[in-house]
Amino acid sequence: AKSVTKSVSKQIKLNDLFVALLSSALEKQYQELKTISDASNLPYECPSYVNVVVPVHLTGSILPGQTIGNKIGAFVTSIPFNACQEKRLNSLPRLRKIAKTLSQGKRTPAPQISWFITALISKLGLEFI
Repeated sequence: AKSVTKSVSKQIKLNDLFVALLSSALEKQYQELKTISDASNLPYECPSYVNVVVPVHLTGSILPGQTIGNKIGAFVTSIPFNACQEKRLNSLPRLRKIAKTLSQGKRTPAPQISWFITALISKLGLEFI
């Protein structure tokens, strides 16, 4: 899978490929549900985006002086959802669009904030909640 991402662009990460595959799978699932809905005359709405939670490894690797452990944050982002459009995104344009969206999300403070809140709650214990 890493060779696929590197053959497209050095900026595209394995996580980007995973989310692009998830997006495509969700569209296919939606098409199946739409077929069932059409047969039973049930109303449905088709979104143009779906929200996903994306994990982010905040340090990239263990740095000198750090203990072994995970410093993982997360952020919520919208990914394209073209299940209801006649022309769906092909694989490469989908991958590039998602890679750009995820890259922007990783540069926001959201992953750091989510890690900090999780670390704070774990130190305070569940009694606090």
